Amino acid sequence: MKELYSGGKWAASGSGAASQTLNPFDVSVLETVAGTSPDDVERAIAAAREAFEHVDDAAAVFSSYAGIADANPVLEGSR
Repeated sequence: MKELYSGGKWAASGSGAASQTLNPFDVSVLETVAGTSPDDVERAIAAAREAFEHVDDAAAVFSSYAGIADANPVLEGSR
């Protein structure tokens, strides 16, 4: 059974449940995947919120560097 990936790490499902993905041609099992519990979902939401805050900071850094590059007179002559 596969684990769940959340917050940058793999962890076992809190529910212990699993489901199978079936091949529609011959109904053979393609993959067995971990099910989720409400706690698993809450952990994933918390990790996504934390990652979203890092994205906002990263966008501000790129914006700042873009402003510096645009104001650089050495780069002006190369356009």
